[in-house]
Amino acid sequence: MIGDGESFLELFDLYLQHFTVFMHRYRHITWEVNFWAWLEVNAGWEIVWFKADHDDSIVRIPSHLFSRCIADETGQKTVRYPFPEKPGFYPSSSSYIFFEGQHILNVRYVNYKLDEYGRYHINHPNGHLETLNLRCYLTESLDEFQSEPEFMWEGMIGLREYDKSITGLEDVRLFVSDNQLKYIATNKSYHVMQKIRMITGDYSASMAMFENGCVLEPPTDTYCEKNWIPISKECSDKERSDDSKERSDDRKECSDKERSDDSKERSDKNPRFIYRWAPFEIGELEGNTLKIVKSVNVEHMLLQKVRGSTPPVWSERDQCYYCVVHYCEHVHGAKTLAYYHMLVKLDKEFVPFEWSNVFHFNRVGIQYCIGFTILDKGFAFWFSEHDGNPGFCIG
Repeated sequence: MIGDGESFLELFDLYLQHFTVFMHRYRHITWEVNFWAWLEVNAGWEIVWFKADHDDSIVRIPSHLFSRCIADETGQKTVRYPFPEKPGFYPSSSSYIFFEGQHILNVRYVNYKLDEYGRYHINHPNGHLETLNLRCYLTESLDEFQSEPEFMWEGMIGLREYDKSITGLEDVRLFVSDNQLKYIATNKSYHVMQKIRMITGDYSASMAMFENGCVLEPPTDTYCEKNWIPISKECSDKERSDDSKERSDDRKECSDKERSDDSKERSDKNPRFIYRWAPFEIGELEGNTLKIVKSVNVEHMLLQKVRGSTPPVWSERDQCYYCVVHYCEHVHGAKTLAYYHMLVKLDKEFVPFEWSNVFHFNRVGIQYCIGFTILDKGFAFWFSEHDGNPGFCIG
């Protein structure tokens, strides 16, 4: 049993008031939890139960009981951008990058909505899932569009489509490699065996086009791949702007290990990705296949189930990288999964060493965050709710 001081004082008062009555009525000494259940039914004691046993599950408290709400704690309003309407499609998750002086936001549009039970209501006669992407330029304050957004064109990807049941580039993440703006996304239609794979290529923001697509193969054969998090020596173009020239040489390096003698032969044309979090693994592309080059055991209980979510962003103040990760849980009695988030600190070799309290954005539920950066006034998040209703907040 876990509670704050005020709650235990309340329980103490309930014992003083009711325990003698309970013993006179039943005249048996019983397990304390039976008296607690009696208090709940007969004395109006309010307590939250969760399923556990006499093992580690007894301290695995459901996250909705301790997850912190960013909107409530900061008092900041969520920004809702005036996204253009697209018949049959709805804006969803958004990714962000600062590149060549532009604040770029890529917004996923989906052709479905989720109801309260998590069921898909798809706008397609054959039930096909379709994704479109919208390129937006943001103002310096990040809360408005700088110009009219444009939908991205996939015609220059250069790959054959083998499947039409799930089309488009899902959960696009933007990154820089070899001074070129790139994307990595989830896709099924371009794989010859119709497996769900990561695909990467060039992201032409000015032309609103995905170009030069390449389907990537995982370290071991799987059916579904998601959440490869890109890292490179140019993980944030903003860090490489003019004001960063004053940094010392060792701070210009994203990873000392990547700059060691045995890595000099590597080209930044072979980007690296965080592949999984437990064990923590980083992979490097060799051709179109990801090879694991670093593996670190992770013992933290919550990190055991972490996924995604955002590319690492350098913090000059803290001398480390930050990224957002998420995990899912079933809340007892809830109709859908609940998503929870943490900020994770990564050292200069991109190894996690510290993490934040668990949080959610406006309410507990299906929330996804693949857009993140660091501002002078705090952390900036782009998130979606229930696979739609995208928002921007600072916390």
